[in-house]
Amino acid sequence: MIARLLWLIPLLMVAVPAHAEPILSADFQSGTAAGWVARGSGDVRVTEYRGNYSLRLQAKAEALSSFPATGKAEIAISAEIAAQGLGPQDACLIEASADRGANWFEIGRVSKGEDDAVTLNRRRAVVPPLAGADPVYVRLRADLSNSDASCWFDNVRVDGKAEGAAADSAAFSPDFLNGSGKLDAPRDLGAFSPPAGMAPGAAVEGMLRLAPIAGSGGIKAFVDRSNYAADSQSLTNPPPVEVAIVSDGAALIPSLRGPIASDHPHWEWIIDPGTSWTDPADGGWSRAAIPFAFQERNANCTHNGMLTFLYRADGSTSRAAWEVAGETCAYFKADLWGMAAVTLTPRPVAARKALTDAYRAEVAARVPTRPIEQIGSLFPGASPAQFGSVNDVDPANMTAYGVLAGGVHWVGGCMTRHGAYPFCDVLALPSYSLAKSLAGGLSLMRMELLHPGVRNETIGAHVPMCGGAKWSDVRLEDALDMTTGNYDSATYDLDESGDKMPAFFGAETRDDRVRIACAMFPRRDPAGTKWVYHTVDTYLLGAAMQDVWKKRAGADADIYRDLVVDPIWRPLRLSPVTFETKRSYDAARQPFVGWGLTLHRDDVVRIARFLADGAMIDDKPVVDPAMLAGALQRNPADRGSEAGAPNMRYNNGFWGWDVAATIGCPTPVWVPFLSGFGGISVAMFPNGVVYYYFSDGHEYVWRTAVKGANAIAPMCGK
Repeated sequence: MIARLLWLIPLLMVAVPAHAEPILSADFQSGTAAGWVARGSGDVRVTEYRGNYSLRLQAKAEALSSFPATGKAEIAISAEIAAQGLGPQDACLIEASADRGANWFEIGRVSKGEDDAVTLNRRRAVVPPLAGADPVYVRLRADLSNSDASCWFDNVRVDGKAEGAAADSAAFSPDFLNGSGKLDAPRDLGAFSPPAGMAPGAAVEGMLRLAPIAGSGGIKAFVDRSNYAADSQSLTNPPPVEVAIVSDGAALIPSLRGPIASDHPHWEWIIDPGTSWTDPADGGWSRAAIPFAFQERNANCTHNGMLTFLYRADGSTSRAAWEVAGETCAYFKADLWGMAAVTLTPRPVAARKALTDAYRAEVAARVPTRPIEQIGSLFPGASPAQFGSVNDVDPANMTAYGVLAGGVHWVGGCMTRHGAYPFCDVLALPSYSLAKSLAGGLSLMRMELLHPGVRNETIGAHVPMCGGAKWSDVRLEDALDMTTGNYDSATYDLDESGDKMPAFFGAETRDDRVRIACAMFPRRDPAGTKWVYHTVDTYLLGAAMQDVWKKRAGADADIYRDLVVDPIWRPLRLSPVTFETKRSYDAARQPFVGWGLTLHRDDVVRIARFLADGAMIDDKPVVDPAMLAGALQRNPADRGSEAGAPNMRYNNGFWGWDVAATIGCPTPVWVPFLSGFGGISVAMFPNGVVYYYFSDGHEYVWRTAVKGANAIAPMCGK
């Protein structure tokens, strides 16, 4: 319990943005529940425990309060909830309504397993439909079947951001950005968002160069398992970066959208489209806000940030303030912040029209989004709390999550340690082992469609360093299935987490990494018979496929570009961040294949929908249908290998889970899914629902989401 509370401390400290205004607050320390109306059936009273007072509800009791949200653009509601004696279907809930109780949005709940009667579990949500409503109702509700069960509510709070109010940008005033002062600490990310009603900034076309200023910022580490922070000087001084940039209305579009390779010891930039605006308070300057990420060099950890600076049409600029306030990285979590020198050189950008046309097409292709809190409006049986559930993933570890159902992308918040990320649509999400499915799996399936039988060629025939008997009979499909027969331990993940792996992941050239992978494990079983989870198998698959493809398509051929990006990602109009992958730092530029992709949340749901629909482009399959059917658990005769448990399978780079027991079905219900290091899952349910989350607390659980998907459309018999 203590550990869980400590994890929640960062959230508690940053829950309310500095520019928010308190609307309602109730801690019940007066010993009364003034302003709350008791309803329903059950006891409602204020109780005391060790000097702290809270509102207790039992049975089916409710407590109701209201407030006006007129003139408010953003409403955040939070509460702390404790419980005792809950049954399997019981819950303690806080909800809100903008239509006098006709519809209720769930803010949060506490369920069985969280009912120790002591821990106050914090729940918080921002609900856009509440903005501007009058009145807004807040309801505390007990839904209890046990006569001795209780719910306690404390520290109920409502905060709102005034319409048209400027973000908390005092630290980023023109005087500060044009001065020489140090940035002392991260700011709420509202400082990087334009106030409502602002006109676009001056048009931009030219080269943008950012050169971080040494000693202008700082670092605060929260998780640092490898003592990275000892090199704080390098961590807080990322490499300079230069990109062409053009404006399209308020949008600022960079020319490079994937990871930009560098020789910095830690970081590589990812720069995504931002925005510009003109604020009269800025004295004739335009203001730019650009989302970016620092992705770990030679790895996939991704640390998301924002930067802002002032500029004029003639290219004059201020310094930029930048900060990193969140990440998807299980072993290194840290705030980083500082200042950067900005050079904006106006000049024609030859690709201007191509950049703007591609960006407009990218935005137009996105699935329409609505807040996850509204999912009950279309699917009354589903609760938003079933997705991104605190029962599955600690909110402190969650980067982003969402559901695709009914043609709508129901999105959860993308919270950071310093408020909501202002550009959730372009938040950089690392793939980790999702790449085993999307780069390794799709590449081999595509090659099999084009050249039937190629999956039966061997690793030994195409990777010279993998000589000898132990690789001569390992087919490309065996490597994709992780059934090479070469391993130390058959126990799940012992090889993958063993002391041989750091040298493999740390290698920077193709040949060094291949040499390590080929020699790493001895032969134990015949190829194609025993599943053992190995990233090295997928990497060697990539090296072999690259050789196969170059021999068939020419010396300049590339498996990721030719087999995935050009025939699949581009026709789907995915974001350009998907067009690049991490590669070896040598002339070979070998794609990592087993990890190293970067995605946006819309890319995730559209890729999943594309796969679930049979991987068709213009009504034609773009990968081998039989291999895809096996990967998606659609061929009962080809389920793949048992993978760690009797109800788990691994086939052609994809996982499968029989969820029948979870939702009470008498026959198997197989759900194909993709899984990534740290806590990343993308599930494609047989009823057409897609659920995903990106987190970094080693939580690979989505049982609650299975129940939510089943509430949208029953899956028994599917």
